[in-house]
Amino acid sequence: MTVICVREQCEYNRDGVCNNECLINPGYIKLAKIAYDTVLQTMIEGEKTHGADEWKQLDTYQHASRAWQHINDYYIDDTSEDHIAHAMTRCAMIKFLEDK
Repeated sequence: MTVICVREQCEYNRDGVCNNECLINPGYIKLAKIAYDTVLQTMIEGEKTHGADEWKQLDTYQHASRAWQHINDYYIDDTSEDHIAHAMTRCAMIKFLEDK
């Protein structure tokens, strides 16, 4: 498996392996891209019906409750919307609010 160095300045040994603790599995990068794209698209779509920053008015427990409801809806095979995308977005909102 190939790994990617995330530092601009790395020291490589004679085998071409970075000697620093700065390697990222490419699968993680792909996963992060999926999460980024999913949350961004869900936020853009949600802005049409909920407004741009309305979500910031809710606390983390309200977002967690709504994320849990989306997971439950996914679990019972409700296909009315992309419940995983909405649950991921609610979790991202929680992380955002926790960082404030």
